[in-house]
Amino acid sequence: MEYDAIVVGAGVSGLLSALVLSKQGKKVLIIEKEDNIGGNLRTYTIDGWTVDTGVHAITHVDNGPLTKIMAEYFDIVPKFVPYGGYHVRTSDKLTPFPWTMQAWLNFDVLAKRDRMILAQTLGSSVAMKVFGYMDSEQSIYDFLKHNDFSQRTWRFIDILSYFMSGKSMKETPVWRLMKGARYSQENDAQYLSEKIMGSLNSFSKLISYDGSYHQAYPRAGVGIITDSIVRSFAPGRVEINLGETVKKIDCGKNIQGLKTDKASYTCDKIIYSGYMRELPDLVDRISPGYAQGLRALKQTESITMWLGLDSKLPQFEYHGTEIWFGFDGGKHYWAMPTSNYNEAFAPAGKQLIGFS
Repeated sequence: MEYDAIVVGAGVSGLLSALVLSKQGKKVLIIEKEDNIGGNLRTYTIDGWTVDTGVHAITHVDNGPLTKIMAEYFDIVPKFVPYGGYHVRTSDKLTPFPWTMQAWLNFDVLAKRDRMILAQTLGSSVAMKVFGYMDSEQSIYDFLKHNDFSQRTWRFIDILSYFMSGKSMKETPVWRLMKGARYSQENDAQYLSEKIMGSLNSFSKLISYDGSYHQAYPRAGVGIITDSIVRSFAPGRVEINLGETVKKIDCGKNIQGLKTDKASYTCDKIIYSGYMRELPDLVDRISPGYAQGLRALKQTESITMWLGLDSKLPQFEYHGTEIWFGFDGGKHYWAMPTSNYNEAFAPAGKQLIGFS
């Protein structure tokens, strides 16, 4: 069988690549080492409970890349519902996450002096980013380390860093915070008018902003995104080989094909959608410096525990998610009551909550 392109990896990015190519009339083979497709976007039904592979928020549904691809290439578009709010839970209450300067000033989870400094720092950091004075690759800790915060505040900043990047505040760059919270634009403006509008937009977010407004959750669970992609493949244009591991990508002067643990394939177009740190083991034509950088990439691991509650708890009657912030220095979680989006996820009268 001859293919116009081979996609390595059947996660959501690999599946989307195959979808676009199939809609352009290309014959595509997807090779996936696992026995299932979708990567982290899978949904299961277990003993009457519907659970996802993890706690998810689909971001940038207002005008992001997934939204644009769905509009152009999906035959079946999933139904999304507004995500809701982000919250911080302490031992005595649930507090909305502070997105604006005013909200930081009123965020009494932290000491008054510290939140005043944080509010001021937020304003100055947006200004520095807008006018090009910020080193966005600097870590969050290095950017803030001159402040005399309490240990509680430092711990809170560290927890936020982990939830944004899977790394500590000493490893998470400032740009991840600025763009993740959408205080800055995704791309630097090229023209003066775009710069002016981008600057006004950035400063306006400090006054009135809810960072969750561009997020949503698929009503049928995150697996519906994977299902919709597969159902939208051009008929007869995509094949998927599961349980097959790529061992080598053949590169002479140009791409020639690849070898797996089961077969060899000839193809001059290969889309690699696996873990980047594994790429140097598959391709010879990578410079030593670049290969070293790829192998040094850290892969964040997490675990989600789903709890099926016998009755609905008033503490979890909200749409959105929460971060547990204890003052004892112990472990923290990110929780999401998914059955609040769709009561069918749990048996009647019960409630389903994921803790990551």
